[in-house]
Amino acid sequence: MAFTEEGLFLMSSYAAYYEFGTTIVLDDFKNVRRTVSVMTEDLIATGLEENMPIDEEAYAILAAGCETYEAAARGINLLGYSDKSKRAMALALHRKGFDKDISVRAADVLEEYGYIDEVRQIERRAEVMIRKKYGKSRIMSDLHVKGYDLSRVDEWVSGESFQSIDFGALCADYVRERGGFPSEYPEKRRFVTSLYRMGYGAAEIKRAASILRNEEEEQEGEPALTV
Repeated sequence: MAFTEEGLFLMSSYAAYYEFGTTIVLDDFKNVRRTVSVMTEDLIATGLEENMPIDEEAYAILAAGCETYEAAARGINLLGYSDKSKRAMALALHRKGFDKDISVRAADVLEEYGYIDEVRQIERRAEVMIRKKYGKSRIMSDLHVKGYDLSRVDEWVSGESFQSIDFGALCADYVRERGGFPSEYPEKRRFVTSLYRMGYGAAEIKRAASILRNEEEEQEGEPALTV
């Protein structure tokens, strides 16, 4: 906090901008008056009331509460640019210069108050990747790299919405958009390798090939149009 602890008194308090904080007015009755926002739970922990002096222990609690509030507020600003898992948020705040423990606590606060909703973020991220026609293993790997809780990722992957996706058909769509499987072996091998990198497994690639082969056979069996 931008003030010294010597001879400070808590003059008043009121709700801060964010719901997890309280703004307090401090005065040393000389020439220092400061208004800062702290975590409400920290202010309660001090047991301070208006016009009470702030001792060393209370000051330390308020200082940590002020840093946590500032880190959480910065985190909300970061979420305006992109989704972040709780782990990724703590790392981002630490890179911004906040203490590691403060960063972790701020990320916990953001999750507690609903600013970070990992389940919804996982759904949104997976939906984007499915639209881009990535395979199952690539999606799961991406979610793990993004720092989402492994149990939440596994829970969502095992859920009905994810399990209902036909990744073989999705792979067929991807291949179809690229003109089908190459006919020559070297090019075909490279193309199949690229499908593995996209996150498709051998069974899904075989199913995609079967779907496309059936489509070709159906087209070949159609009668020629006459004019």
